[in-house]
This record gives sequence, C-alpha cells and structure tokens, in this order.
Amino acid sequence: MKFEEGDVVLCKVVRIEEASVFLEVEGEMKGSMFMPEVAAGRIRNLRDYVSPGRVVVCKVLRVYPDHLELSLRRVTAKEREAALERYKREKRLEKILELAGLDGKKIIREIKNQTDFEEFFDEVWSNPELLKKFVPKEKFEQIANSVQQKAEKEKILRRKVKLSCSAEDGVERIRAVLATAQDKTTITYAGSGTFFITAKGESLKELDHLLERTLEELRKTASKRDVSFEIVKGKAN
Repeated sequence: MKFEEGDVVLCKVVRIEEASVFLEVEGEMKGSMFMPEVAAGRIRNLRDYVSPGRVVVCKVLRVYPDHLELSLRRVTAKEREAALERYKREKRLEKILELAGLDGKKIIREIKNQTDFEEFFDEVWSNPELLKKFVPKEKFEQIANSVQQKAEKEKILRRKVKLSCSAEDGVERIRAVLATAQDKTTITYAGSGTFFITAKGESLKELDHLLERTLEELRKTASKRDVSFEIVKGKAN
C-alpha cells in the first residue's frame, strides 16, 4: 500500500512516550505524531486525546521509507467521518470473509496492497465480482451472496472531481469550494488534486439527485473563485 502526503488514514495507537505518540497505520506501516499535531492549544495530558489500542483518523504530513509522520488535529470532521465509515465497511467485509472460514485480515491486506482500496470498499457492495481474485473459487458464491445482502440495506454513490488553482492562495480557494458541498455528502482526498464526493442512503435516485446538486454547487463556486473544476470520468461514477 502506497502512502502520500495529505492522505487520510486509519491508525491504531500503539504506545505513548512523553510528547510523542506511536501508531500502526492501516495495519502495515509505523507512524509517529508529536504533541503539537494531536490537538490545537495547550495539552496537559496526551491520554485525554489518545490511548493505546484506540483507532484514530490521522493525516499524513511526511512520508519516510520506514515510517509516516502524522497529524490528528489537521483532519477535518468530514474527513474523519468518511474514514470511519470506510473502516466500518472494511470490518463488515472482514467479518463476511471470516464467516466463510477465511482469514479476513489477510485478505483485506491483500486488497489494500493490490487495489485503490477506497474505491474497492465502496464498489464491492454493488460489484462482488471484484472479490474473485482474492477468495477461493469454491467460496466465492457464498461470499458474493452475503455481500449483496448487506448492500441491499444501504446504497452508496460516489463522484470524483479534480480541482486546481494557480493563485497564491489556491489551496484556500479550493477549500472554500469544497466547503459548499451538501451536508449529506462526504469528501475525501484521492491524491493529485482529485476528491471523492460520496453519498449514502436507501434510494439510488435520491442519492443521484443529491450528488448532481452538490456538483452543480461546487461548479458554481469554483467558477466564482477562479478554480478549475472537472468531473473525472471512470469507476467512481
């Protein structure tokens, strides 16, 4: 699994030493976080914010060959919500695999190493065929049926957009554009100036309308702020 600066990742707190927190990132990489990146303002006790064994959502600040430098305070509420929702879907799939007698954690690691895992965990519920290369042939039908049963309870739609701005305050302008997204959607950074806009619910028709309204609002705001806006065609659609 490849990590980049700006990625929002799920981490498990391993230990706390003085003014530093050490974490396990996505189950496979070591990470560290200094006290100023835990929360804004003065921190009297790190354990008021993090504790060993707790799962937290962090942002990657720097990537090194053997570890990542992380931040907790730089994660927005929407980013945290989206990451935790992805974590729930990941655990849901892991449980389905284990009920079929397979090593769920091992298969999840393989999926993360071989795919764009955020897209995978979104799309697998509507396209169980994606699991074929990761599970034994004799187990596939059982697993696919379980996945479809879970998917019927909740629908997920997602669009991918690309934003760019060459102005000195381009980052702030892009943030302002994204801030206009509908409350019932979540936004996650996908790298290289692209973002996923995700909506969840029971009606695909309503979700589609919600995303279309959101994209139109983003497009209008981007135009006003001289930000380039593009809907990326592909699997996210």
